Amino acid sequence: MKKTIAAVLLATLLGGAGGYAWVAYQNQAVEAGLLSRLVTLEEQLSTTKNELLGHTTYTDYLSVTKQALSAQMKFLAARVDREYVQVQHIERSVLKVPFDATVTVTYAVEYSFGYDLKPENFSVSGNGTGWSSNFGNRSWLHRPR
Repeated sequence: MKKTIAAVLLATLLGGAGGYAWVAYQNQAVEAGLLSRLVTLEEQLSTTKNELLGHTTYTDYLSVTKQALSAQMKFLAARVDREYVQVQHIERSVLKVPFDATVTVTYAVEYSFGYDLKPENFSVSGNGTGWSSNFGNRSWLHRPR
């Protein structure tokens, strides 16, 4: 009886060890496959980074761009012409006789303003598609006329 229990116990231990070895071997094969995929993806990532390097490094040169712009541009002026139409309906009664009139006034206004482009008055920044420049407050060159 003791020999039977010992044989069963030995068979169980050998079966467990064999099962563990089989699972470890299968996991090692899966790990090797995953590792080779990881190496391939890292190579593709490196290649893609090298291809996109020119598209992503422009933000490193934004301060130089700002200096170059400020050296070439000192003042930026703009003029906006707008035409306005004002319509007014007038009702009057003189000696209990009603009168109606419509007055239409058309006029044009010219707005002239400028931006002082000193380096401290504007900024150059990068966004997802390129770069943009933001100017400070505008100053009126003369009153609207």
